[in-house]
Amino acid sequence: KKKKKKKKKKKKKKKKKKKKKKKKKKKKKKKKKKKKKKEEEEEEEEEEEA
Repeated sequence: KKKKKKKKKKKKKKKKKKKKKKKKKKKKKKKKKKKKKKEEEEEEEEEEEA
């Protein structure tokens, strides 16, 4: 039961972060170069999944 509650809390935090990251990602995708974009996407994806 305790684990489930913790998971729910993490999910809520993750959703908030994902929304902010998604907005930043879209802007970065257009502005940054292909090579830099790929590196940035990898870093952001890791944080989004975490």
